[in-house]
Amino acid sequence: MSAAPDFARLLRFIEAGIRRLMAYSLVHPYRVMSQNAVSGRLSLQAVNESDILLPQLVEVPKAHGSPGIDEKCRPGTIVLVGFQGGNPGAPYIAHYIEPVRRPGEAETPQTPLELELDAENEIRAGAGATQGAARVNDTVTVLLPPATFVGTIGGSPASGMVIWSPGQTTGTITNGSAKVKIA
Repeated sequence: MSAAPDFARLLRFIEAGIRRLMAYSLVHPYRVMSQNAVSGRLSLQAVNESDILLPQLVEVPKAHGSPGIDEKCRPGTIVLVGFQGGNPGAPYIAHYIEPVRRPGEAETPQTPLELELDAENEIRAGAGATQGAARVNDTVTVLLPPATFVGTIGGSPASGMVIWSPGQTTGTITNGSAKVKIA
């Protein structure tokens, strides 16, 4: 009787163990299925692109950015998940990524449904990233564009262009709209 089959089986067992350890030392693509409204943690479905069977994950924390950023993720968004210290029981979301699309496949939006920024002193965004908003009792500056005038002056017909000087005025907002929400 030969020991070769036992040795081959032992090698396959060791190789499988090493593959499992390596799998949890890498990041893997997952699809966002849902988000807990209270904790903000995500339920994820593995996007199996290899022969490693990765588990479905529930209540996975986000570790992708800075403190004070919270977003409501769009279902279908692709994220990269890592495992702290290679521990399958300690998953975390490392990054958001653009999904790999096959030719002819529709693009899936990756932008969050909602985004909240919180900072103690100041929040700034790049040009064009946000539109300004004003609240009741805020002071605002209103630009006065040139205006066409048609009428009479001293009983004689007159028309022309009115250019205001200085071309702006200030005021205070006295009422608002429920359409605009500012936290």
